[in-house]
Amino acid sequence: MTRSSLIAFPLLMLPLALHAQQTQPAATPPATAPATQPKATMVFDFQDAPIDSVLNALSENFGLIIIKSEPIPGRITVVSRGEGGKGVSQAQAIEITNSLLLPLGFGIMETSESPEGRPIYRAATTSELKKSAPVGIFRN
Repeated sequence: MTRSSLIAFPLLMLPLALHAQQTQPAATPPATAPATQPKATMVFDFQDAPIDSVLNALSENFGLIIIKSEPIPGRITVVSRGEGGKGVSQAQAIEITNSLLLPLGFGIMETSESPEGRPIYRAATTSELKKSAPVGIFRN
């Protein structure tokens, strides 16, 4: 090989090396996006909404995990802005939701906590919840 071919060969390979660097995949993002911080209050404003909409709003606003044992039929209308329009607390929201669900034969109850510290609630028929509830939770 001549001296000029020894110089030319690496120069010919340079565009391939640059192209390979440009086409490398970008670093993959983390598998799970960071969760948004739960809010302290929630405004209820549901007009003829499916019950799932209320449960989804509870989950998103307060960072709850809600597990349903079966579909909950029905639609509801509820408006509650809390004192001074600032929204209702998580405990008040659960109470409001149960007051809407109990006449339909359903309810939600906290059952445990996720490894990340998020409360896990179970949405089920009242008879299912009574079986797993601590004594005194449901009145006859």
